[in-house]
Amino acid sequence: MSGRAGYQAIPMQTYGAVPNTAHRSRTSVAFSQLYGIFHVVVGAVLPLTFAFKQYNNTAVGHEKELQFWHLDAYYIYILGASVLAMAAMQIFRLMETHDGLESHQAASTYIKGGAALFGACGILQNVFKLGSVIDGSNHGHGDHDSVAAMEAALAALFILLLWLFVCAHSNKCITKWKRFSRIFIMLLWAACMSCWIRDFVTEVMDDLEHQYFNSSICRLHNRTRGNKSTHMMYALGDFKYHVTGDGDGKDTFQDIREKSSSILIPGAMEFYLIMSGFMYVMYGNIGRQQEARPHEPPTKHRNLKCSFIGLGLGFVVLIASIAIVVTHYLTEKHASDNKNGVPSMFYYGFIVSVYPMAIIGNLASHFKMRRSDDWQIDDGREDELRLPMLLMYVSASGLFITSVFTIIASSLTIHSVHEPVLLLIHECLKVIDIFVQVIFLYDALHRKPPENFRPTFMRNIMMFLIFTNFMFWWTNIYELKDVYVSPIQYCFYGFNLWSIVLHLTTPLGIYFRFHSCVLYLEIWLSG
Repeated sequence: MSGRAGYQAIPMQTYGAVPNTAHRSRTSVAFSQLYGIFHVVVGAVLPLTFAFKQYNNTAVGHEKELQFWHLDAYYIYILGASVLAMAAMQIFRLMETHDGLESHQAASTYIKGGAALFGACGILQNVFKLGSVIDGSNHGHGDHDSVAAMEAALAALFILLLWLFVCAHSNKCITKWKRFSRIFIMLLWAACMSCWIRDFVTEVMDDLEHQYFNSSICRLHNRTRGNKSTHMMYALGDFKYHVTGDGDGKDTFQDIREKSSSILIPGAMEFYLIMSGFMYVMYGNIGRQQEARPHEPPTKHRNLKCSFIGLGLGFVVLIASIAIVVTHYLTEKHASDNKNGVPSMFYYGFIVSVYPMAIIGNLASHFKMRRSDDWQIDDGREDELRLPMLLMYVSASGLFITSVFTIIASSLTIHSVHEPVLLLIHECLKVIDIFVQVIFLYDALHRKPPENFRPTFMRNIMMFLIFTNFMFWWTNIYELKDVYVSPIQYCFYGFNLWSIVLHLTTPLGIYFRFHSCVLYLEIWLSG
């Protein structure tokens, strides 16, 4: 009897439960969250204030004006404080606790690998900024080049250290110094969000300043581009090149930075998005108690058995998309008045032909998996899939936003040479594809892979869907900077508004496709 009573007196340690919490204050939780939110607000207001002042044409005299170095000074503070926070957590061993519930090993590894790729984009972006300060081509800083150089160096260091920090500690439950840990983690989250907002605002302002889109095509039935010899915008895939006819032919670091911004800035924004998700998970793990559980890595089947058809078909689709994009670019570059609407028709027509195949593939795989006895629901995977699915939903919202805006514009555009009906069909199929794809991935990832390797035709479908999502990934990059891919949207909403929407949502759409490739690859490797 005494033994039974003694057993009952021991509190059960469940995941997420903290014993003896009746007299513990929640002040640190509220303070840490407000602390992070306040820093994000400041990090958003400063670049927006600079943008408003730069875009405002009203001449009002002020004793002092907001300058670039004011922005750099704040980011020196928040990035420097974040680097010191990571160093303090490492030095004082705040993270040296037992491992909590292990994240899904394949998904976690691939997400961290993708973060490394996107983080490299952010590091290159800041290296080019540092180089532009050194060679004197970073206009706008005046006598405060040292502030800009310090900010660029700190940003590159922050990206590298944050990735290493996440790789080492993202799966750990923090059980000591919880008050300080909450503040430090929220500071890292605020730094990621602030940098994300700054990249977004600066890239939008760059587009508004250069005005790449020729609005005359919105008023004419013929595509007249004006004098191309003095103002041309070349945008092919991942580089933009603005030619004004008055340069000396020598590229500076600032020129390189601007040319590569269409790939580096979305990549950096995607890195901050992923890191923000990791900070969300790590903040939720503060104070959670659980004994470490042995983790058996799932068996991976890397051979191409039952994958050759999907591999071949996906490769054909990828090569065809490259040919279509190159044709669209060259035709737009040398377009004449008697070729109205042809480039956009071919471009969207090809993508419209791919969407039904992707939708059918997802639906067939979903119903096949549901009827199979080998893929059983695993209720214990909810925690380990929290981060992958959170990133999936957040990034899918970007595609939904652009689709809804485009559906409205194309359905209300009657007289146009840019094929609004084809664009409307394209966006409707995109929305259906996102719904079907997310539903299939959510259901499939919550199932336990079969113990015995029994390859079926589903492996062909998974391989094909990997290639199609990769194709959508790089076409999204192309669409971000080639303004003549979206003439209807620019004409309907105006250059300024659509440029803002595009730069806000396209990085999310780019990451959605990359993330989908990773999750499809995980299912393919599971057999």
